[in-house]
Amino acid sequence: PEPSDFGLAMWVVHEIPGAERLFIELREALKPGACFLVAEPKRHVSPEQFESIAAAARAAGLTEEARPEIRLSMGLLLKRG
Repeated sequence: PEPSDFGLAMWVVHEIPGAERLFIELREALKPGACFLVAEPKRHVSPEQFESIAAAARAAGLTEEARPEIRLSMGLLLKRG
């Protein structure tokens, strides 16, 4: 399939074992320069768990661009280099 310009994971990454592998596959599915937005629920995911998700994304080669405000969520905007 064609690489994507943008991706979104809404309240799901914390449910997937092996987040780093997930982010590796997502990186490969994105066009260079494309972005991926992760949103995780504040009431269900701790700040420490969210930091672990962010670290897995960085380890997979995605760049953290921002932490946007998303209602009831913690947000992480990632970019493929």
